[in-house]
Amino acid sequence: VNRTLARAQDLARVFPGVSGHALEAGNELASDADIVVNTTAIGMHGEQELPVDVSRLSDHALVTDRKS
Repeated sequence: VNRTLARAQDLARVFPGVSGHALEAGNELASDADIVVNTTAIGMHGEQELPVDVSRLSDHALVTDRKS
Protein backbone atom coordinates (compact mmCIF):
# COMPACT_ATOMS: atom_id res chain seq x y z
CA VAL A 1 0.00 0.00 0.00
CA ASN A 2 1.35 3.38 -0.96
CA ARG A 3 0.00 6.91 -1.25
CA THR A 4 -0.17 6.42 -5.01
CA LEU A 5 -1.19 3.28 -6.86
CA ALA A 6 1.57 3.69 -9.45
CA ARG A 7 4.31 3.78 -6.79
CA ALA A 8 2.77 0.79 -4.98
CA GLN A 9 2.80 -1.20 -8.21
CA ASP A 10 6.41 -0.15 -8.94
CA LEU A 11 7.48 -1.38 -5.51
CA ALA A 12 5.51 -4.61 -5.88
CA ARG A 13 7.43 -5.49 -9.06
CA VAL A 14 10.65 -5.57 -7.00
CA PHE A 15 9.31 -8.15 -4.54
CA PRO A 16 7.98 -11.46 -5.91
CA GLY A 17 4.55 -12.42 -4.55
CA VAL A 18 3.71 -8.86 -3.45
CA SER A 19 0.85 -6.82 -4.88
CA GLY A 20 0.54 -3.04 -4.93
CA HIS A 21 -2.47 -1.07 -3.74
CA ALA A 22 -3.38 2.57 -3.18
CA LEU A 23 -3.54 3.94 0.36
CA GLU A 24 -7.33 3.84 0.37
CA ALA A 25 -7.16 0.02 0.44
CA GLY A 26 -5.06 -0.03 3.63
CA ASN A 27 -7.82 -0.75 6.12
CA GLU A 28 -9.37 -3.39 3.90
CA LEU A 29 -6.02 -5.19 3.53
CA ALA A 30 -4.74 -4.65 7.08
CA SER A 31 -5.79 -8.04 8.45
CA ASP A 32 -3.62 -9.76 5.81
CA ALA A 33 -0.53 -7.62 6.44
CA ASP A 34 2.56 -9.15 8.01
CA ILE A 35 4.58 -5.92 7.96
CA VAL A 36 3.50 -2.26 8.10
CA VAL A 37 6.15 0.43 7.65
CA ASN A 38 5.14 4.06 8.10
CA THR A 39 7.58 6.16 6.06
CA THR A 40 5.77 9.48 6.42
CA ALA A 41 5.88 12.22 9.04
CA ILE A 42 2.29 11.37 10.00
CA GLY A 43 2.03 10.70 13.70
CA MET A 44 5.42 12.17 14.58
CA HIS A 45 3.96 15.20 16.29
CA GLY A 46 0.67 13.74 17.48
CA GLU A 47 -1.51 15.92 15.28
CA GLN A 48 -2.48 13.30 12.71
CA GLU A 49 -3.58 9.68 12.87
CA LEU A 50 -1.98 6.93 10.84
CA PRO A 51 -3.78 6.18 7.57
CA VAL A 52 -4.28 2.51 8.54
CA ASP A 53 -6.29 1.39 11.56
CA VAL A 54 -3.73 -0.72 13.44
CA SER A 55 -6.49 -2.46 15.41
CA ARG A 56 -7.27 -4.32 12.17
CA LEU A 57 -3.79 -5.89 12.07
CA SER A 58 -3.19 -9.47 13.17
CA ASP A 59 -1.42 -10.17 16.45
CA HIS A 60 1.73 -11.27 14.60
CA ALA A 61 2.06 -8.16 12.39
CA LEU A 62 5.25 -6.13 12.68
CA VAL A 63 4.72 -2.35 12.72
CA THR A 64 7.55 0.18 12.47
CA ASP A 65 8.26 3.80 11.58
CA ARG A 66 11.01 4.77 9.19
CA LYS A 67 11.49 8.47 8.62
CA SER A 68 14.80 9.96 7.55
